[in-house]
Amino acid sequence: MADVSGESEAKTGKAGCGIIFMMDPRGAMIVDALVPFGPASRSGLLKRGDVLIDVDGVNVYRKPVVVVGPLLLGENGSTVRLALDRYTPEGYCRRILVVLERSLPQGGTPASTPGSSPAPPRSSLLHPSKSPGSAAPEAASSPRP
Repeated sequence: MADVSGESEAKTGKAGCGIIFMMDPRGAMIVDALVPFGPASRSGLLKRGDVLIDVDGVNVYRKPVVVVGPLLLGENGSTVRLALDRYTPEGYCRRILVVLERSLPQGGTPASTPGSSPAPPRSSLLHPSKSPGSAAPEAASSPRP
């Protein structure tokens, strides 16, 4: 598993959606956390546990991160359309359709300021150390500058 959103933002200047994903055992990308003040968090529409189904009309269910990452990243201010499935405790599935405006991490630029220590990535596409059913995610509980 790879972290492609935060690292790619720094390398390519591409903006993201502010979603941290984890992979379930079958390879589906599950929302693990939302980056505070990021596009997904500001929308108020996504929740932990939502399952990513498609990005801009492209089916990404159970696709590898190397396929999904470039679809989620884009130019700062551009929009991305996501379809996610949300399961209820009763087992029902509801399709959530969201349009987000991509943005760079707080600070306005993906690169760190010369002379400063590199900041940790503010957003990750995939949180490599978490699996479904594990304890609360570190990213969701750790303070963000």
